[in-house]
Amino acid sequence: MGWHTFPWKDIVGPVLFGIVGIVFAKTAGRNGLWQGIGFLMMLGGFGMAAVLFTADEDVWQTARADYLRGDTKVVEGTVENFQPAPYVGGIRESFTVGKVTFVYYPGSSTPCFANAPLRRGPIRSGAVVRIHYFEGCIQRVDIQPGAGVASADAASEAKAEQGRQLRALANDPRVIANNFAMTCVGLIISLLVFFDWRHYVRYWIRRPPPYSRTIEVVVLVCAALSFAGCAVQLHTLIAARGLNLEIVKKAAPFMFAGLAVCGRG
Repeated sequence: MGWHTFPWKDIVGPVLFGIVGIVFAKTAGRNGLWQGIGFLMMLGGFGMAAVLFTADEDVWQTARADYLRGDTKVVEGTVENFQPAPYVGGIRESFTVGKVTFVYYPGSSTPCFANAPLRRGPIRSGAVVRIHYFEGCIQRVDIQPGAGVASADAASEAKAEQGRQLRALANDPRVIANNFAMTCVGLIISLLVFFDWRHYVRYWIRRPPPYSRTIEVVVLVCAALSFAGCAVQLHTLIAARGLNLEIVKKAAPFMFAGLAVCGRG
């Protein structure tokens, strides 16, 4: 368990945020507001990175010390009862080797093995492995080459399972209602922008009117294309699912929320 097992991805985001803050502060000129925002971004980003590094380093050092000290158990055998992360829902995975069951969360912040990257990790049903573990932490995984890895049957079953989960998601009444509501809101917004584009374009272009003919054409074309896309989507939803009172009732809160945002504009 070397430095490559350290969860570096935890601190990448805050560090980038801090770097953006430096850029803001350096390019703000004499604008005190932007200088202050840049300074706060820099302070918050690098401060958060330091906190996360300290917390992760303590966990990593503990796990690494256990492994180097020999506090480890070893199990060998074939991966059985492999439950990959679902395409819909949580990212919990589990499998069994011998009489030992391992549970982990791909992509989680941990120095322990978590079968990353998500849904493309090396653990597969039928793989022959040797696993070093201690107190729930998978310290090391050795996989026998070519043993049950990515077989045609396993790949076919994975695709079939993905299809089943995606179909279940598409048939979920809540998802149907959300799609219907957002499509209706998109239609209304497109119409509002098309017929009153000068009102809405001021949110995107800071300089005051009058606006050039080019801006007018671009905005109108985008609004027309958006309306056409939403209309096609709405027709597809109604043709595939039908339109009933239950869907409208579930969609109503989302529609009112979207219209309220537009109304405030």
